[in-house]
Amino acid sequence: MTVPEDTKYPKNLSNTFWQSKKTFKDKTKSATKTGLGAALTAAENAWKTIPWTDLDASKKNPKDVKEAEAMLAAAKKAKTTQVKATMDALEKARLKALETAKNTALSPAAIQTAKDMANGLSKARLETLLTINTKDFDILVGRMEARAQGGTHLQHTSIDRHGTHTELGSAAKAVRSGDTVTVANVTWAGGVDPTSLLHQTVTVHSSNEDGSSFVNDMVVNALSSDHKTVTLKAP
Repeated sequence: MTVPEDTKYPKNLSNTFWQSKKTFKDKTKSATKTGLGAALTAAENAWKTIPWTDLDASKKNPKDVKEAEAMLAAAKKAKTTQVKATMDALEKARLKALETAKNTALSPAAIQTAKDMANGLSKARLETLLTINTKDFDILVGRMEARAQGGTHLQHTSIDRHGTHTELGSAAKAVRSGDTVTVANVTWAGGVDPTSLLHQTVTVHSSNEDGSSFVNDMVVNALSSDHKTVTLKAP
């Protein structure tokens, strides 16, 4: 899941809610003009700019690798621009709420509301927006790359020494085609000489497209000249 299930701005963090919790005196005394309302409005307006459809990989159905990569780029842009700007606005509102909660000229109810809002703003920032990621888009690109090669996508691939749990190398993705698995951009563990693994049996741990485990003993059949790509075959 790349986006939260509920993408609506919390009503109890709005300026409208804040104003409803203030007494008549809270609204009329100059000493109670805290600026919290403006900060809450800014946070809500920033939230409304987030392009949630660009961030939800489950709604995407690319026809090829190029389109999937464009979707990934759009999601990354949204995360670093609109989402980040909203997180900054929420933090400013949270700090203003904490400051407001210390204003003894406010009624006890308004002070408590400001405290509650500070907590809510923190939760919206850390538990909602901070959880947004583009991992599902990376998987989407991997799937389309695998399709282009006539195979299926494997993710989080580990190449282990046969009969042990010692990891020799790992990669974010691989392509499975029949009894062959091709792993690109392998990061080898320190001290491992990939050429020494040629024609040796290793154990491959990965995940299929449906999330099920892929665990197979396979033979290292070939290595690219830079040792970054390895081709494995079922024995």
